[in-house]
Amino acid sequence: MRPWLEWLEGRWLPSSFTVTDNSDDPADGNSLRYALNHLTAGGNTIEFNIAGSTTIAVGSVTGTPLPAISEPVSILGYTQGGAGYSGPPQIVLNGTSAGKSADGLHFGAGSDGSEVQGLVIQQFSLQRRCPGWGPAATSLQGSHRHDASGSAKLGNSRDGVVIGGGATANTLGGTTFW
Repeated sequence: MRPWLEWLEGRWLPSSFTVTDNSDDPADGNSLRYALNHLTAGGNTIEFNIAGSTTIAVGSVTGTPLPAISEPVSILGYTQGGAGYSGPPQIVLNGTSAGKSADGLHFGAGSDGSEVQGLVIQQFSLQRRCPGWGPAATSLQGSHRHDASGSAKLGNSRDGVVIGGGATANTLGGTTFW
């Protein structure tokens, strides 16, 4: 009897990324933009461990907003502070370079069940679309429009958070929200 190989179906494994620098370069494997461009089906986690400045100047390399999120993802900004950290958010997404009509975060179809914790999302020309138009059960906790110290309000040009288009089971809140 001759040995034979059997083809198996393709499999997608959840991805885990640790953002270790504040670059906006999509080719930089340590950047938030790179992580968002490489989300896979089945769930993803993005954590942070940035040395130095924790402000990510969205669009500083590309002149564009971050890509729309189309897979479930947990973006865990509080991980920047280390295990058990519960202080103010340290990761800042600043949109002054992201171009006109730029959202802070745009959760699109397929991103159901995503969560965002511990980010400062500021100075985008549109809004933080969380969850955007359609995903269900998305959570935005401990994220706000101030500077990282929590003292200066650096909002967005329009709405802060938009939930629309049939989105259901969403959570907005946390102990330091807004």
